[in-house]
Amino acid sequence: MGVAMILLVLLLHAWHTNVSACNQQSHRDSRFPCPPVCVNGFCNGHGSCTCFTGYIGVAPLNQRCEPLCPRGCINSKCTAPDTCSCDRGHTKDPTYRNRCTPSCSPPCINGKCVSPNVCSCDPGYAKDPTYRNRCIPSCSRPCLNGKCVSPNFCSCDPGYAKDPTDRTRCVPSCSPFCINGTCVSPNFCSCHLGYTKHPTDRNRCIPSCSPPCLNGKCVSPNFCSCDPGYAKDPTDRTRCIPSYSPPCLNGKCVSPNVCSCDPGYAQDPTGRNRCVPSCSPPCLNGTCVSPNVCSCDSGYTVDPTGRTRCVPSSSRVSVADSNISTQAPITAAAVNTSTVSIPLWLMVVILVLTVLTAAATGALYYRHRRRHTAPPRVAETEREGEFSLLDRTLQYQNPHTEPPPPYKEWEEKPKFVSHHKRLTM
Repeated sequence: MGVAMILLVLLLHAWHTNVSACNQQSHRDSRFPCPPVCVNGFCNGHGSCTCFTGYIGVAPLNQRCEPLCPRGCINSKCTAPDTCSCDRGHTKDPTYRNRCTPSCSPPCINGKCVSPNVCSCDPGYAKDPTYRNRCIPSCSRPCLNGKCVSPNFCSCDPGYAKDPTDRTRCVPSCSPFCINGTCVSPNFCSCHLGYTKHPTDRNRCIPSCSPPCLNGKCVSPNFCSCDPGYAKDPTDRTRCIPSYSPPCLNGKCVSPNVCSCDPGYAQDPTGRNRCVPSCSPPCLNGTCVSPNVCSCDSGYTVDPTGRTRCVPSSSRVSVADSNISTQAPITAAAVNTSTVSIPLWLMVVILVLTVLTAAATGALYYRHRRRHTAPPRVAETEREGEFSLLDRTLQYQNPHTEPPPPYKEWEEKPKFVSHHKRLTM
């Protein structure tokens, strides 16, 4: 190893000595001048330089030798044999020795450095307006309620989820899902028409009925489902009325299987849904068929003094007989005393009616007598009225006709009885 180094040094020294001598000889030979100094070569005695290995002469007359890079230099210069030096703003390509690539500082994000500190974005990315060497994902349509994290792909904000019909759209998310409503913001439901919020579950909407259901539950907008024992009111969709099966007879159903009797009726002890007529006092010897009206048993008839009492048909007495009974009580042999016993107040009423009837009869008789004894002025006036038209007609036809006879002659003829008197006689 040491011997080789010594030999190499001796050879270089001899070569340099020869070059210097050549140069001195060329300067002395005016016919073949050489450049003052042959760079990267030696003077060949013919007025030109002979380039060292790895260099090439440059015209004219090869007076200059430059480094030779057989594959050329990209974005760089050949500064030594087969050696490239990068231009400013470029760096060596790690895969190709003769190529230099643009350099961007800081490095390009989602893009390529195409010139010093100039980035070209990759497909699907766009320049970040706030950071020149960074490219951000681009979505053809802006992300709604989210961020574009890759080309045409959105990442939803908290409380939102992907719209299954649109990749670039995020819709509000409610957990649990809205029932009978729409999720309009994170965990907030907007109820559909005809529904209202549940008082304890914010993501649930329940049907709304207006007015509220009576004796039932609102199962859909303005539609009620009746509670057990109730049925729909045919006149009102949101109202349920008590029901009874079979229906109440002579009454109204006021609660499930409970009847309220109409006035004049009472509950039938044999049937809860039936009301029977009520008579006060109760019917005696008969049956109550309507409020305070009795139907008598066979062999009995209604007592004229009491609608709710029946007396034997053979023992019916008139009002006059009942008046006499105050003087002579009816014996048990004639009438059942328990049936026709007349209260004292009733006998007094009958007596008063009898007196009033007698007084009215006497007044009518007196009036009738007075009318027949009074002068027949009414008859004469009516008679005169009936014949006046005929007399005037005859007098007009025969002016010399004598007047009617005096009143005395008229009275001898049959008396005219007016229509009014005929009715009162």
